[in-house]
Amino acid sequence: MRYTDYRDNQRKIMQMVPEEFIRRYLLHVLPKGVMRIRHFGFLANSCRCKKLSQIRSQLAMKAPKKEKVIEPLGHWCCPQCETGRLQFMELISLLKIVEREAALRLSG
Repeated sequence: MRYTDYRDNQRKIMQMVPEEFIRRYLLHVLPKGVMRIRHFGFLANSCRCKKLSQIRSQLAMKAPKKEKVIEPLGHWCCPQCETGRLQFMELISLLKIVEREAALRLSG
């Protein structure tokens, strides 16, 4: 794999096993049904705090108090009904997922 090392602006070559390349590539793929959103304008990361403080001052608003909501570890709201709770059961390795996908493609 060729890449540019921006520390010294040199093009370099990295050798790795195919499983590692697939693992790194899949880190950039979103799960099915998830949409990538880029914030821009006053919500962009580079200027969010500064712009929001300007907007609040012009609207004569006080900055909201930051209240941390503590979620129990390993529990999430159900994306389907939004009332139930999902609980973490186990962590599946990436190689198992890739092997399962390959087996499904070969069988179907």
